[in-house]
Amino acid sequence: MIQYALDTYGTTRGEFEYPILVVDTSRDRSGKEGMILTPEHVFYRTMLNAYAVSIDDIRKLSSQTGFFHSGLFLELHNGEQIKIPYAVDKKELTAWGNCLEEFIHYLQEKPDSRNVTYLAKEKHETICCFRCGYSYKGGNVCPKCGYKMNE
Repeated sequence: MIQYALDTYGTTRGEFEYPILVVDTSRDRSGKEGMILTPEHVFYRTMLNAYAVSIDDIRKLSSQTGFFHSGLFLELHNGEQIKIPYAVDKKELTAWGNCLEEFIHYLQEKPDSRNVTYLAKEKHETICCFRCGYSYKGGNVCPKCGYKMNE
């Protein structure tokens, strides 16, 4: 199911852009519809179309639980509002939306320690803590959290 989703509507992800979360909303549980969250994008597919939204373009995520108009909505910086698939009961939708929004904001912080090009370097002029993401120069102990393995 996950591979089918990646091969169907997650095809434009980068070489090292691995899925963090896959939500399947297809009736037959095949993975042909739903949402894929990666560190860089939200990919989603409805019955007819597939889309990709950059994590950096998302301003906020909100949930609505109205009688006729319930769902998860991404609001982009340009004002556009997009409904994305979800697979939870309506009574859990608000909590799920809040959790997902917090995680998207976490991904938007993008500390250097999650950047592949940063990780590939042997020596780092500016060190980004692998534990908390704090950037500092000199030494191998993070002055913010005390982590000692930042070489």
